[in-house]
Amino acid sequence: MCHPKLFSRHKLRNDLYNKYINSRSRCGKGNQRESYDEEFKRKTVEHMETENKRPTEIARELNILKSTLSRWIKQYGSDAVESQTQVFVDYERLKKLEQLNLELLEENEILKKAKHFFTKDPR
Repeated sequence: MCHPKLFSRHKLRNDLYNKYINSRSRCGKGNQRESYDEEFKRKTVEHMETENKRPTEIARELNILKSTLSRWIKQYGSDAVESQTQVFVDYERLKKLEQLNLELLEENEILKKAKHFFTKDPR
């Protein structure tokens, strides 16, 4: 009897492959750009992350370009969610840093004027 985890891995791989085969449609001469649906992209990235495989291995398995898979990883990988939520946190931080920058620029100008005042030759 097959181990359940192994069975699910093979089933997922087969499902991904079948989805890939079914999503490929070649019309005309065959040089048409292939498109993949969002679910396929997400599942492919999820499969790669859970199996701890390199993108080159998955790209070879599914016969897709590594650059395409890399783009999917940026869009749908586990790091992608963090980068989307971080934008809102950084916006507030950016406002505070801009205010601090303005204050420091003002202080800098005051110090420059004071430097010129105190370094004048008293003749």
